[in-house]
Amino acid sequence: MPTNTSERVGVVGLPGMGKTVWCQEYAKTYMARREGILVIDPIKSFKIPQATIYHVQDRTCGTDEVENVLKRLCVDPHRQEKPLAKRYRLAILDECSRYYPHGQPLPEQIGYINDFNRHMDLSLVWAARRIVQVNVDLAELVHRMIVFSQRGVNDLKRLNDIQAGFGDMVERLKSHEYVELTLDRELIHHKPLKR
Repeated sequence: MPTNTSERVGVVGLPGMGKTVWCQEYAKTYMARREGILVIDPIKSFKIPQATIYHVQDRTCGTDEVENVLKRLCVDPHRQEKPLAKRYRLAILDECSRYYPHGQPLPEQIGYINDFNRHMDLSLVWAARRIVQVNVDLAELVHRMIVFSQRGVNDLKRLNDIQAGFGDMVERLKSHEYVELTLDRELIHHKPLKR
């Protein structure tokens, strides 16, 4: 799976369609390079060797908790100019719409990461069940978007608003298949990942 350093990737799909598997495959490049990986995992579904996995205590109103983790583990080390070897190079934020929902401004720490991840040498991968629930700044400023099955009329419309034909392709997906929207606005259909 190709990865680019300092990119922002959104991963969207219904439960059980492959979001976690995709994120774990993506992380393998960072594991191979022995680079730090932070996973914020509210539902305890990730198993990534070598990663720091933070289990959010408050799954419904945990924005402050997640912001504190991002500040302490990602933003502060960058601002303090710690060597790259001592910083996280990949942050995976699962169930991000719980903490950064549509219709709300981005709080300080995730806003900083969304704006400056390239200068931080940090890739950000966020995952959510529905595209319509994700903060607009997170959704529209990704370099790549990976979308597994979406069935909601509003979700499919939102994807078509992002890129013509995106929602139409997603609507026709079979189980565990996904569509990738690249930085060049190309839509690529992918078969299920091998586990």
